[in-house]
Amino acid sequence: MECFRNVCRECATEWEGINYCVRCLSRRRAAATTRSSLASYLGLVLACALLFALGVRTLAWCGGVVSHLL
Repeated sequence: MECFRNVCRECATEWEGINYCVRCLSRRRAAATTRSSLASYLGLVLACALLFALGVRTLAWCGGVVSHLL
């Protein structure tokens, strides 16, 4: 546990193989939720940027093919 308090087996909650008191567990869960939300947001932004760049390239390629055929 992070607070180093003595907690009985009935009061402790095991998470990722470590026993936590109620206060430490709530802090740990809040931190894990914040990190996963930030990672999801950054992943979404990166995917959108990649799709936008791919779309621009595809449109430029299509424009070149069409002008070559005319």
